[in-house]
Amino acid sequence: MFFRLFGNYLKDKNLLDEAQLEALMQYRRENRVKLGMLAVEKGLMTAEQAEEVNRLQAVQDKRFGEIAIEKFYLTPADMDALIKAQGNPYYLFLQAVQEKGFLAKDKLNELLLAYQEEESLTGAQLETVKSGTVDEVADVFLQADNSHAENLIKLAIRNLVRFVSSDICFGRIVKTDKFAAAQMASQKIESTTAIQLALTSENSELLELACIYGKEEFDTLDADAYDAVCEFINCNNGLYTRTHSTLCCELELLPPTFEEQAAWEGVIYCLDVCVNNKLITVAVKIG
Repeated sequence: MFFRLFGNYLKDKNLLDEAQLEALMQYRRENRVKLGMLAVEKGLMTAEQAEEVNRLQAVQDKRFGEIAIEKFYLTPADMDALIKAQGNPYYLFLQAVQEKGFLAKDKLNELLLAYQEEESLTGAQLETVKSGTVDEVADVFLQADNSHAENLIKLAIRNLVRFVSSDICFGRIVKTDKFAAAQMASQKIESTTAIQLALTSENSELLELACIYGKEEFDTLDADAYDAVCEFINCNNGLYTRTHSTLCCELELLPPTFEEQAAWEGVIYCLDVCVNNKLITVAVKIG
């Protein structure tokens, strides 16, 4: 998630263009952090030692770690820790922007501090954003003054990652009293206070979700495509009601519906979410 989240921030600052950001996303899919780079970043080796090991690799049929241990630059325990850290998205992002010549390390760190200040993140929260799972990042960004709205939106994010795409990013939950959307699929949960979850878009971006979740190539956002989106919402809300009916009060699902040029008024919580670089909104209405 860090690639898309911080990459979008850099694009908004005109420090990356769309083509560069997509090149970084492709790099993320095809590469892992190089052990030499990681060892230097973690202070276990000098840049000169890492370069020496890389040169020896070119003439010896041995792995980086084998040579580094033989040279007493690393211990086996160091290597175990480095291998576990190879999936760290921040270090992979740092490697990618340097290899592609987009940003220098010092500039990247400067921008990270600016991002931290703009988002009012603590040091611990920034580390979570840099290396955490989607669930952990959601806990940093997604808070609302209504627990049903917060938990239902967080569950929708988890299920988008689970069933649709890991290429996802989001901002903050916004509370409003009016909300409108060009396309909306939604479902109401009946309880002592009604809860309604919707997925919406402005230019048929819901079609991306429909095609992936429905495992079918829809050409337009028609009734069949909306049915696929509604099925996702029904699955999400079914999981929610099973958990919360046990914990608190009885919750009942009504049939999902879809409409165009929809408008809500009342207590509404909205979250803009980019899925595969397509912007949709997750909205929850209370009451």
